[in-house]
Amino acid sequence: MINRNRVRGVTLLELLITFAVVTTVVAAIVPNFSNVIANTQVGTATDTLIRAALLARTESVTRGQRVIACLSDASIACNPSSPTNITIFVDPNRSGSPTSHADIIRTLELKESAITITYNRPFLAYTPRGYAVGTNGTFTVCHSSGIGNMIIVSALGRPRKAIDYDGDGIVEKTPGLPLDC
Repeated sequence: MINRNRVRGVTLLELLITFAVVTTVVAAIVPNFSNVIANTQVGTATDTLIRAALLARTESVTRGQRVIACLSDASIACNPSSPTNITIFVDPNRSGSPTSHADIIRTLELKESAITITYNRPFLAYTPRGYAVGTNGTFTVCHSSGIGNMIIVSALGRPRKAIDYDGDGIVEKTPGLPLDC
């Protein structure tokens, strides 16, 4: 005999247990996901800066002229209080800023509003031989969550990402000098 009165479905207890498990899993994932987003935004900004430095270096050698990469804004002024771009331009008169739109080689947009980028010099300049002018320069990339990265440009002009020397998850310019966002 077949029991036709048997109801198929889930009990309230089963539903509550399933809801509790799903809630616990989501609560564990959400904070980690925001860190993933912050790390991705810092990585994107870091890669954009390295790409700008490499392009400026290549253009200086190719053109046989001094080329500058600087943090800029929509008006193409170098070193604004809140940069939105990286402008790469030819600087034949050594003024440190583009004199016309014809001097501009490329402008790269910094898309993330949660990112703050600073450079320890007014601009990154390359000689016609591809060397960076001055001593080592450092770009600092900080996310509003405190996650960050640094790019060090050697006097020979080569950009590199900073390294986490002691394995604590915070990059350092040199051993014992961690990034402070």
